[in-house]
Amino acid sequence: MKLIYLILMLTMSVQIYSQQTTPNPNTFFLQKTEKQRKTALILLGGGAGMLVIGSAMTLNNLQRDPIGEAITINGGYIIAGIGGLAMLGSIPLFSSAYKNSKRKVILASLKNEMILQAHDRSFGYQPLPALTLKISL
Repeated sequence: MKLIYLILMLTMSVQIYSQQTTPNPNTFFLQKTEKQRKTALILLGGGAGMLVIGSAMTLNNLQRDPIGEAITINGGYIIAGIGGLAMLGSIPLFSSAYKNSKRKVILASLKNEMILQAHDRSFGYQPLPALTLKISL
């Protein structure tokens, strides 16, 4: 019976003393900023490429029509339009990435500080828990 109580107490103490870690808000905003900036760059580059390719296709079709009477919407116009929209879509991502990079975060934590204290006719450093508060300006 004592063995069962001992096993129960050991398993319960493992669950009691284990702590869950919370992610650091600074690293969260840094990762979010990098993901948004990367997505915005992909949209900007892809949109610019589509705009150039669509314009080249349109110019190629216009050079083939010597009379210039037939103006039809071909794939070049559509590709260039989608590319322009993709480039415009990257602007909000760049602005939100900039805002996330400038977020101010207040961090509070406990840290052991070494404090000079008197000991039996001498001085020595002893660790004392201290509350640290970091405010990024």
